[in-house]
Amino acid sequence: QAAATADSYTENPRDHFSLSHTGRWGWATSDVSLSYEQAQRKSFTETPARSDNFVQATRAPKIENTVLDGKLSMPLGQHWLVLGGQWNRAKLSDVNPGVSASLVQQFQIDQKALFVEDEWKLADAWALTGGLRLDNHEIYGNHWSPRLYSVWHTTENLTIKGGVSRGFRAPEIRTIAPGYAYTTGGAGCTVGPTGTCGVIIGDPGLKPETSTSWELAALWDNHAGLSAGATVFYTDFKDKVSNALVYNADGSIARWSANNNYRLWYSYNIDRATIKGVELTGRWQATRSLALKSNYTYTDSRQKGGSFDGYALARTPKHMVNLRADWTPSDAWTLWSAINYHGKEINAAARVGTAGTTVSTSGAKQYKAYALADIGTTYEIGKLTSLSAAIYNITDKRLDEQDFNTVGDGRRLWVSLTRRF
Repeated sequence: QAAATADSYTENPRDHFSLSHTGRWGWATSDVSLSYEQAQRKSFTETPARSDNFVQATRAPKIENTVLDGKLSMPLGQHWLVLGGQWNRAKLSDVNPGVSASLVQQFQIDQKALFVEDEWKLADAWALTGGLRLDNHEIYGNHWSPRLYSVWHTTENLTIKGGVSRGFRAPEIRTIAPGYAYTTGGAGCTVGPTGTCGVIIGDPGLKPETSTSWELAALWDNHAGLSAGATVFYTDFKDKVSNALVYNADGSIARWSANNNYRLWYSYNIDRATIKGVELTGRWQATRSLALKSNYTYTDSRQKGGSFDGYALARTPKHMVNLRADWTPSDAWTLWSAINYHGKEINAAARVGTAGTTVSTSGAKQYKAYALADIGTTYEIGKLTSLSAAIYNITDKRLDEQDFNTVGDGRRLWVSLTRRF
């Protein structure tokens, strides 16, 4: 008789709250906000099998983020000045697999920032905005990020805008927490002396990611219901974080010394990566009651350096299309429909799992394209009450991990009643 198989399930509770205040003082406007987010993963296994008694696993990783934002905006002649700051605390609580079955370790990192921005009205049709941000990271110290952006209304119908900016992004807390081991391996990995699941050990020696971005856009509007836009963008990343397996001197895959049921991985910085492309937008007020909107984005991404030089970045499809129609047959009634197309993706990295179709000898995977269609309506019952309903994914397209590297809901119905006071 075959042994009974125990069922299991996972819960992902998430809590979030925020408080904000806007002050209008005559000479300036202030904005202050405080937000807190907590996310956790809880796993339950039926013990014993077929008993309907589910026991929670000791390991329940939890991430907490607390962010305090504040800024002050004020006019100064032909200038609009913004001064602000941010405080961010990230906290990780988790059990290290193989180190202790019950000991929960905690890691915490604080990051602070100050910024200043000045919009200078050089002429009635031309504004130049300059900004500077200083990030202070608990591990990586100070980093300066300048920004320069220009907006020129060449005619009543055409606006040209563009600029350049620098960016700074520190690795995730789990990636740099000293001695912290987090499991990896992709969907379907196995645990054991010859298993494919692994651990990546936190490395505080990793460098932060920096980037330089350029953008140039042209926006046209005939002020009679028709508008269009085109944006060209380019971003050059340095020191993006990636992962790779550790190999022994004889070429075999190294196992984790604390628990040889796991392969050993390490994190490293990719020398460079680039993203470039174009975004096209359009809007047409076809009739008084019918409006059509569209958006298309072409993205070409490349890793430069490392084992996957020349391959696209993960989660970066080349083609994205969004279409939407809004029909308002009366002042109280609105109907809308939307189609969203997500193009094929290439995932070229050291740990991509078994999902997708292999497209190269290096193990790069390709995931299928998909399109989703939605429809909805809103009816104003009175001046203060509205009823809304929508059907998302009306074709009941099923997105699974194997073909699309993501999991999506099937057809679903959403209903909302709103009362305004």
